[in-house]
Formats: sequence, C-alpha cells, structure tokens
Amino acid sequence: MGLVYVPVFWITGENIGLTGPVFTGTPVVRCARWNPDAVLPAIGLYQVTYMLGSVDTYVDLMERAAGGSWDLSSVRVPLAMSFVRKLTPEYRRRWQ
Repeated sequence: MGLVYVPVFWITGENIGLTGPVFTGTPVVRCARWNPDAVLPAIGLYQVTYMLGSVDTYVDLMERAAGGSWDLSSVRVPLAMSFVRKLTPEYRRRWQ
C-alpha cells in the first residue's frame, strides 16, 4: 500500500501516485494536498509500506510524530525528493 501527497501534475507524483499503481495493481492512498494531521493516522490505518514526499514533509512528520502514539512501523520504502531542505545523514538517522 502506498501513500502519495505530492501533486500529480509533477512527473514524480504522476509516476508514483497514478501511473505506477495502475500498471502494478498496487493500492495507493492519494492525499489531495499536504496535511500531516491526515497523513499520520492514514499510515497506520492503511498499513502504508511506501510513500513519496519531500524532505521538508518528512521532517514535519517526524516532528509531529515525536510525542504521539502514531504507528509508522509499516513504512519500509520512504521515497524522498529534495527541493529546499537536503536529506542529511542526521535526517536519515532520525527517520530510521
């Protein structure tokens, strides 16, 4: 099960969020826009195994999830793209 919240008018959003799932038959949760308060519970509810987001959105998720009781254990393949904030070794360690 995938979770994608990047716009489908971006080539990466289209490939990971629409085209790939159609051709592979993989279910995907599509969020219309970035909303960490919707993404965090959706990961546990749908047992999301892969997701696509920017480094900024992953940092936002980590900061919001730090004190909560969110189940993020199903995520095995967090695909990241970097626009402003870079995926540093420190962010990688925190995400693991």
